[in-house]
Amino acid sequence: MNKQYTKLSLPLLALSVLAFSGRSHAQESLGYKLDNGAIISPSVYFGTGYEQNLALTNDNEINSAFWQFTSSVLMTLAPGKASHELSLSSDIARYTSSSADDYEDILIGYAGEWEPTSRHRTNWTLNQNFGHQKRGSQQTRFELDRFDEVLQFSSTDALASYEFGSLVARGRLGLSVGYGTLNYDNFTDFTSQFERDTYDVAAWFYYRPAQVTNISFDIMQQTISYKNDVVAEPSRDARVLTFLVGAIWEGLAKTTGEFKIGIENREYDEPGRDEQSNLAIDAEVVWTPKTYSLVTLSATQSTQEGVAGSDATLTTVVSANWGHSWSEYTITQLGYEFQKRDEQGLARKDTQHYMFTSYQRLLNPWLSLNAQIKWLVNSSNVALYDYDNQQFTIGLKVEI
Repeated sequence: MNKQYTKLSLPLLALSVLAFSGRSHAQESLGYKLDNGAIISPSVYFGTGYEQNLALTNDNEINSAFWQFTSSVLMTLAPGKASHELSLSSDIARYTSSSADDYEDILIGYAGEWEPTSRHRTNWTLNQNFGHQKRGSQQTRFELDRFDEVLQFSSTDALASYEFGSLVARGRLGLSVGYGTLNYDNFTDFTSQFERDTYDVAAWFYYRPAQVTNISFDIMQQTISYKNDVVAEPSRDARVLTFLVGAIWEGLAKTTGEFKIGIENREYDEPGRDEQSNLAIDAEVVWTPKTYSLVTLSATQSTQEGVAGSDATLTTVVSANWGHSWSEYTITQLGYEFQKRDEQGLARKDTQHYMFTSYQRLLNPWLSLNAQIKWLVNSSNVALYDYDNQQFTIGLKVEI
């Protein structure tokens, strides 16, 4: 996950450990089943908390209590050899001491799958996001002026893929195409420079030399087209070509994962920005020592779109998460992420340490108590951008 800084909403975390036996037992009664087989699962969450250094500043920190309300509806339908999933969620927060950090987010998503035979499968997704960027993060992480409200954006992303070959065959071949667009709704004199369209094409080939191991070859090209040029600056329009080779292992009793390594090349349309070639990494290991315990380790390296005067941001992320179901009523999660950002074309380098722990107690099959503590520390070779941030939340979630 490329997270410059993401304000995670507790209900939307949903704890990856919810698939454990304790949670699934309680979830059997959740959702409304319609006559056509569709299942509708609504949920709401209301909580309160306290956050230190809302705007991620080096000094003059803003601290505030807040309340948060989220709601979601998930509808699933699986007619024949196809499946459909439609989701709608909203997330609203209000800060008692800093209305500049208030936000309202809405996310609409659709995912579909069709597998007419064991050799052919297709998937498609469509997402519409009306979201925000926390002050001091992402596009504003270079700005000492934190603005007087969060940046508001809308994004649309679509992806379709096709794969040929049985999951147990010696070889599988796949292709995907995608499109995304990003627009900002406020501070357009500043944010318009980041609005863009992206076009993605990817292909992969998996060869299975052993029963639980695949050798993988992936090639991806992303074309980035910015909608508004910045005066006196060369365009950031670029083509990013990535080639990865690696291994995927699956079907083991306790461990699955993948490790892919390769090269990423970013070539700009204008000569004013230097071509970049970097090591690319995509790796993840999932270990399940017990049916009620899950450990995930991951590592990625790639370039992300630049901010302010940078060409792009070379981002390295290493993370570890442990989720455990102590009983059929109690679930905890503990996570750590290390992130290193190297701004290409500028001298700035940042490192981040992010930790969180969460607790969920099922009070009955449809009501749970949730609590979470998050801690973030950012260190930079430019001292003005050193900061830390802490947050505590507690609330109740209802799933019908």
